[in-house]
Amino acid sequence: MIALLFNRALWLRSTLILGYIIQMAAVFVMGPHVDGMTAILIFAIINMSINIYHIIKFIYINTAISIPSQYKEIYKRDKRVMKPREFMQFVLAGKETHFNQGDILVKKGVKANFMLIVSGSFSVMLNQKKIAELTTGQFVGEMGLITNQAASADITCSQSGQVVVFSNDNLTTLRKKSPTIYDELMLLISKDLVIKLKRSSEDKANTTEALSQAG
Repeated sequence: MIALLFNRALWLRSTLILGYIIQMAAVFVMGPHVDGMTAILIFAIINMSINIYHIIKFIYINTAISIPSQYKEIYKRDKRVMKPREFMQFVLAGKETHFNQGDILVKKGVKANFMLIVSGSFSVMLNQKKIAELTTGQFVGEMGLITNQAASADITCSQSGQVVVFSNDNLTTLRKKSPTIYDELMLLISKDLVIKLKRSSEDKANTTEALSQAG
C-alpha cells in the first residue's frame, strides 16, 4: 500500500484533481453567472470525476489480495506480467478440473481447449512416443488458441493433478470484460511458447550430438 503512494501516475492524477478543485472554487468565488464560468465548472467536474475513477481503479487493481496456495507457485513465475487481482480474475475465468493418471487431456486431430496446469504431470505423445512432459504452471493448447487449428499431438495425464480449463466462451468473455488481462495472457503464452521451442531445440541438438558420437 505504501508503494502506491509513491506511484507517479497516482500523484499526477491527484495533482490534477487538486487543480480542478481550485478551478471550481474560483468559479464559485467569481460567480457561476459570469459568462463562461458554467462551462469551466462542468469541464472541471467531468475531468475530476474521470481522474477519481482512474485512481480508484488503479488502487483496486494494485491492492494485494491473498492468492490460494495451489496458485502461488504459478503466480511467482507470472507476477511480472499480471497483478495479483488480475491473475486471480484470469484463473477464475476457467474451471478447475481433476485428471487421473491415464486420462486424456488433448486428442491429436481435435481442437483442444486452452488449459493451465495447476498440479500433476502430463505427457505429450506423438506416434505413441513421449516427446515432452508438462508440469505446474505450463499451458496446454496455446497453439490451438493462437492458430485455431487442431492439436498435433496427444496429451495424457502421467501423474494425477488439477488443471484449469478455459472454454472458448470463457476466453471470449475474458477478452470482452477484461481486455487488459487478456492481452497480458497473450504475453504469457508467447513467453511459454518461446521456452518450449527453446527446450525442443536443445533436445534435438542433444539427440543429434548423441547420435554423432555413437556413430
